[in-house]
Amino acid sequence: MRKVWLLALFGLSSGCAPAATNDKPVSLRQQKIASLNAISDKCGLPQSALKLEGEDDLHFQPPATSSFKSVDCALAELKKAKFPMKMGFIGNESYRDEGNSQ
Repeated sequence: MRKVWLLALFGLSSGCAPAATNDKPVSLRQQKIASLNAISDKCGLPQSALKLEGEDDLHFQPPATSSFKSVDCALAELKKAKFPMKMGFIGNESYRDEGNSQ
């Protein structure tokens, strides 16, 4: 699994599409999704935590029960991958600041 993940990241960083299986071309979007899934797996998050909308809009919504370590791992891996994307955190509006509530 680790070799596949590294190859997927290499394909994204080099800008070249990897060889297609069954003679079907692999789109850049498919490469990004494969890399995001590999990051989720590596960090112990469900693949639904990292969702690619369109070509460059990444939604990050880890489950509320996720450990800080898993979330930190995913953010570190995304930074290493140098994804050319816009990223936003989804669902954090459900947490309110307990110290400033009135």
